[in-house]
Amino acid sequence: MISAIVLAAGESIRMGRVKQLLELDGRPLLAHVLERLRRSRVEHIILVLGKEYGKITEKIDLRGIRVIENRSFREGMSSSLKAGVRALDRDCNAFLVVLADQPFVEPALVNNIISAYNEGKGLIVVPKHGRRRGNPVLFDFSLASKLLSITGDRGAKELLKEEKRNVYELQVNDPSVFLDVDTPKDLQGAASMLP
Repeated sequence: MISAIVLAAGESIRMGRVKQLLELDGRPLLAHVLERLRRSRVEHIILVLGKEYGKITEKIDLRGIRVIENRSFREGMSSSLKAGVRALDRDCNAFLVVLADQPFVEPALVNNIISAYNEGKGLIVVPKHGRRRGNPVLFDFSLASKLLSITGDRGAKELLKEEKRNVYELQVNDPSVFLDVDTPKDLQGAASMLP
């Protein structure tokens, strides 16, 4: 089984408002991310929420999604990552770590990442556009325990360095792998990219 852990517990400090609920094309930003995952080959979605848990769960369609409340969200991204990893099912073979502020990551890209993993290309699959690595990143379940040792406001970059022999860089022609929405200007830019 392939799972996805959606990290959506941040405080949206740079945005100044609840980022997950900001409207993009008439729908909350987080709804775009979840809808694209539902259309992919991901079989199980775990959504990690923190600040504004109640507001977000009221306004987002969460059918079929396991929602985890990270009450330690102020400890940084690693606390949300660990909450998501702890919630993984024992039948999980691999899982994607998905950022909730990347609304343009298409199902086809997610499926290509999963295919690269299924073909045995690496225990970690990272999309790369040009010279830059992006998200989402897929991890083999065997690495879950190592992710539980990460601390502070860091994601899994340290593990990628440590496991560099097991990392496969999937070249993609898609800049959405590093386009996220952190500021009001980013939101305007995202709106301008809509068809």
